[in-house]
Amino acid sequence: MKSYRNQPKSYKLWTVGQRVEWLLSRRRLTQTEAAKLMGISQSTVANIIGSAARKPSAVTLMKMARALDCAPSFILDGTGASLNYARATRDDASELLDLFKELNADDQNMLMVFARTLARKPSTTDPA
Repeated sequence: MKSYRNQPKSYKLWTVGQRVEWLLSRRRLTQTEAAKLMGISQSTVANIIGSAARKPSAVTLMKMARALDCAPSFILDGTGASLNYARATRDDASELLDLFKELNADDQNMLMVFARTLARKPSTTDPA
């Protein structure tokens, strides 16, 4: 593992792999130990750490965030909590959020109306 004593002021400057490697070093985990905790292969962990351009899938990202106890956004772009993160407990919830973020604003609004209807929650734009 690399030494991270001279870390940049912003984790945003790091690659996904550098942030994952830093999280492993903070928790004193090997790639093999981390892969076991994450429920993924050690080669997947190694590929993410070793490639400046590789990003995990949504499901793998959530497994990594849970195992490393951090916000998924910290792994992806250096924002959010790097330690002790309250996280989603279901992969389908994280997938839904990932899909939501890919939609344009109009489709996001339409999905929110549909979700509120299914959950029988009032719209935030409905008059009281």
